[in-house]
Amino acid sequence: MQINITARDFGGTEFLAQPHRLHLGAQKAEGVDRLEFSLPEQWNGCVVTLHIRHTDGTLAEPLALDETGCVSVGRSFTGWASGEWMLAAANGNGYTAYTRPGQYDVHGILPTEGAGEELTPSVYEQFIARVMASANAAAEAAKRAASGEANAKQSASKAASSAQQTAASATLAAGYAEQAEAAADRAAAYAPSEGAVLSVNGKGGTVRLNALDVWALPRPVSPKAGQLVRVVNVDASTGALTADTINTDSLSGLGSEEKALLLKLLDSASYTDSSARDDLEALKKLWDTTPPTPLPDPDIIPVEKVTLSQHTLELSRGSTADLSASIAPPDATDQTVLWSVSPTDIVSVDAGRVTALKKGSAVVTATSDSKSDSCTVTVTPAVYRIETAHTDSGDIPAWDTYPAKAEFFMPLTAKKAGLLLRSLEFRVKGYVPGTMRTVLRKYGSTTALADKFIDIVRGYNDVVLDMGSIALEKGVEYQLYFAASNNFYPPSVQPSWVAANDCIDIAQGSAYYGDNTTLIFSGTVVLQET
Repeated sequence: MQINITARDFGGTEFLAQPHRLHLGAQKAEGVDRLEFSLPEQWNGCVVTLHIRHTDGTLAEPLALDETGCVSVGRSFTGWASGEWMLAAANGNGYTAYTRPGQYDVHGILPTEGAGEELTPSVYEQFIARVMASANAAAEAAKRAASGEANAKQSASKAASSAQQTAASATLAAGYAEQAEAAADRAAAYAPSEGAVLSVNGKGGTVRLNALDVWALPRPVSPKAGQLVRVVNVDASTGALTADTINTDSLSGLGSEEKALLLKLLDSASYTDSSARDDLEALKKLWDTTPPTPLPDPDIIPVEKVTLSQHTLELSRGSTADLSASIAPPDATDQTVLWSVSPTDIVSVDAGRVTALKKGSAVVTATSDSKSDSCTVTVTPAVYRIETAHTDSGDIPAWDTYPAKAEFFMPLTAKKAGLLLRSLEFRVKGYVPGTMRTVLRKYGSTTALADKFIDIVRGYNDVVLDMGSIALEKGVEYQLYFAASNNFYPPSVQPSWVAANDCIDIAQGSAYYGDNTTLIFSGTVVLQET
């Protein structure tokens, strides 16, 4: 849940939360919801804590926000049906700030605890059988432990022998360390004093060297193509091999040239039995001396596949989303992921976080060790939800302090160009059931840009009006007209409760009520960029 903390000046700086009222799901829920706070710049460098007071007046232990401004919802919230919350910020240099307290609530749940059911005789008998089986297993384990005492003495003898081998291995390792140090000195001497290194050991581009490449460990053997390698000895403590090569010619008694001449002679012969030709082909495969494909360096585990968490993504301008990349196999040597985007002016990407810059489409790509995967990102126009007014306690009120009337007029003026009016969300209080009409038109005009009818009941009605996509001209005053066949209270508040925003003005205009008081629309205006 995203919560924006904004600073406002009412003769003194106040910090307000939008939304201030939090609906946090089920009672007693733990770790389901997460609160993400967008903090004001005045709080940079501050330690921010969340404070909670339950409906019975008890205070929960303060919760510290993490470095991203987030905190998980636990039972300090959901253990009570409702309560109040606020943030506190302090930097240790005397600066301390608080948000205006907000409210929270959770919905109730069914009982989850009850009396257990008695064990049936059959279940009881199964329980006794399991206990007896466990006792027998324990007795058998005791017998094995007794016989294991003799084995322990034999293992002690082997351990002493292993200690001697370890000492010998330490001496060998010290020698390898000296070789590695000498290799490092040689590398330092070969490195150019200026300019780029173009190749290493004849390899260009990205070069990976193991201990054998720099002669930090002795090479067991360097066979030529077509030769067989025979392992003479393996050092169990270090894994070092002693090997030599075997000429394949010595295995068959024929040299390579002799084999080639014999195969040529056999191939030119004529055969009456078709199976003879099959035998010849088998002999060719047996004597094939084509050098085998070199095996990859066993020290390097290559990346086989890169997979993104999403392959399509839709964002409104100015919003962000996180992509993650998984590498297969998980133990691949190169775990580096490089992020790129094309074109670069639609979205930006930083370590997988995608930010929408302007309307359009772009492709984000994650690459590791020449393997890659992509996600197509579509950026739509930005959407603004403007909460137009708040009471002193932070609530968006329903106006019920003035005498009920049958019709009301309220102003609405766009502060910038390129905005579409999408919907209006508000609460209205009716005297008796009836029909309410809402009309949007330019001030001084009788032409309706939108004309909506809804049924209302006695008491409070939560209304959502879909206004389509009405283009608002910058600086032009529009008029919201509310009327009902039965009297009702309009969705309006006092001018001092108007919340500042950069998109619309609802406090200044030519629509009045009664004694030249401007009615101010109280609710949420949903706008979208063109």
